[in-house]
Amino acid sequence: MAKMTPFYDLYAGRSQIVEFAGFDMPMAFEGIIPEALAARRGCAAFDVSHMGRVVVSGGDAVLLLNRIMTVDVAALEPMQAKYSLMLNEQGGVIDDLIIYYLEPGRYMIVWNASNRSKNLDWLSRHAEGLSVEALDVSDSTFMLAVQGPLSAEVLGAISEGDLHSLRRYRAARCRIAGADCLVSRTGYTGEDGFELISHDLDRAAALWHGVNEGGAAPAGLGARDVLRIEAGLCLYGKELDESRTPIEAGLCFAVSMSKPSFIGRGALAAMVRQGAGERLVITVDGRPVAQLGPLEAPAGSHTIGDLAALGRILPARRGDRPPPDMSLPLWAGTRIDQLVRGVRGR
Repeated sequence: MAKMTPFYDLYAGRSQIVEFAGFDMPMAFEGIIPEALAARRGCAAFDVSHMGRVVVSGGDAVLLLNRIMTVDVAALEPMQAKYSLMLNEQGGVIDDLIIYYLEPGRYMIVWNASNRSKNLDWLSRHAEGLSVEALDVSDSTFMLAVQGPLSAEVLGAISEGDLHSLRRYRAARCRIAGADCLVSRTGYTGEDGFELISHDLDRAAALWHGVNEGGAAPAGLGARDVLRIEAGLCLYGKELDESRTPIEAGLCFAVSMSKPSFIGRGALAAMVRQGAGERLVITVDGRPVAQLGPLEAPAGSHTIGDLAALGRILPARRGDRPPPDMSLPLWAGTRIDQLVRGVRGR
C-alpha cells in the first residue's frame, strides 16, 4: 500500500493522484502546463515530502561523507548546501542529492525517494567502525518546494525571517506559518525558489494554506518533470543510474577530482584518460523535448544514437541501424537532427 505525505489530505480531493516511489503523489492540479507556467512566471508549491532525508552526525561524519560523496564535504561552509553524487566502485551513479552542512559534525542529506532504502544501506555499510550516526528523518519531517520568481515574496509574507537576502545554495532556520523550518534557496525547476524542511508536522496544513493563499499555485509531479527537463536537470532512473558515470551524464561540475580519494574516483580517472562511452545533450528548439528516437548529426550525415528524455546519446547498436559515430565533434550549438517515426526534425 502506498504511503501518504503530511500534505496528502490537503489536496487528495482536487488533484490527479498517482503512485510514485511508494507514495501517493499529485500528478497535476489544474494541469501540467498551467502549473509549469506558474513556476516560471509567478510561484508554485510542490509537495516533495517523499524525498529521503537523513541527518549524519558524529566525530567521523566528514570522513564518512567525503568517502561516499563526490564533492569535498570538508570545504563546505556552515549552512551551505551543495549538489553531489554517490558513486559505486565503477563510477556509476548510485544517486544524486543535496548535502547540507548544518553545524560542526552535523549534516543533512536529501536524496531521491526511489533510492531511500538503497542509499541508507550504502551509507550504513561504509559507516561501520566509524564514530558516526545516521538518522533517517524522512517520515518525521515534511518538505515543501516553493518555486518561481515570486517565491521570496510569497514566503516573506508568512515568514518571521528575511528570505530575500538568503543566497543560492545557502540555508537558514526560519519560522514560517508557525513551523520551525530549515529553509534553503534550492530547487529542481531552474527558477529561483526555496525548499522547506520541518519537524512540525502539525503545522503542515497552515504552511500549505499560507503559501497557496499568498499566490503559490499547487503543482504536481508532471509540472516538476517539465520544469527540470527545460532546465537541463537529470532525473535518477532516466538520465542517471548505476551504469552511467558523471562524465557521461555531464555532471563533472559535481565531482571534486582534487580530493585524494572517494568511491568511484579511480574509475572516473580512467574514463578521463580513455574517453567517455556516451554523452548527454539537450535538443530543444522551441518545441517539446522528445523522449525516444534516433539522432543524426551534423545535417543527417551520421547516426549517433538515441534520444531519451534530455537527449542521451547511446553508443549501443539499436536494431538494424549502424553503431553511432561517437567521434563526432558535438560542441554547444552543433545541429542535431532527430528522426521521429521516420520524419527528420531538428
